[in-house]
Amino acid sequence: MADVFIAHFGPAGVTAAKLRELGVLRGKIATIFHGIDISSREVLSHYTPGVSAVVSLGDLMLPVSDLWAGRLKNMVARRRRLPFRAWAST
Repeated sequence: MADVFIAHFGPAGVTAAKLRELGVLRGKIATIFHGIDISSREVLSHYTPGVSAVVSLGDLMLPVSDLWAGRLKNMVARRRRLPFRAWAST
């Protein structure tokens, strides 16, 4: 058990969100998006639905730049209309 789990890259955040849903993790999830995880077609084709889950189930999204923050918000908004609770950007 931890107060906060820090997931580097979106796919790790997807895994953390799934583990928390299963009751394996207890604590907040902070996901750091570095860029490749929201720009690579291969990663996006596999993880886009999961990234939507991270945004809806995670507690803090930490894109490394305003560029990636905008792209992440647009990507998720296209799939689902979600409120963005906690965003940190430069």
